[in-house]
Amino acid sequence: MPRLNNLFDKFLDNEFYTITKKFDKMKEFKIIDTQEFVKAILDRTKLFRYECSDKNRDPSKKSREVIEILNYEALLLNEEPNLWLGYNAFNSVLHNVLKKGFGQQERLDKKLFDVVYALA
Repeated sequence: MPRLNNLFDKFLDNEFYTITKKFDKMKEFKIIDTQEFVKAILDRTKLFRYECSDKNRDPSKKSREVIEILNYEALLLNEEPNLWLGYNAFNSVLHNVLKKGFGQQERLDKKLFDVVYALA
């Protein structure tokens, strides 16, 4: 019996389990305004610029792509936009559009996750 308890303790301490719990928590927090969410995350992470330019305050192409991915995934899953979907949308742009080196992507991904999770 003690060996079985030890096995359960190890499972609960497992990094995968910890991250899964964080994902679940992020899914609970709904995003009311996707544009404001994207702007807030970009203000904190400096991943890329939210605005097109200093003179044009409209969302940049990358910002619009994050918003579109976020809204599309929410629609596909038939749920409201949430922090988990928001993180996924940013992550998609980070890995598919920004084309950074692996080490830089990993560092930016961790920063992105931490910033989005902090909102939960």
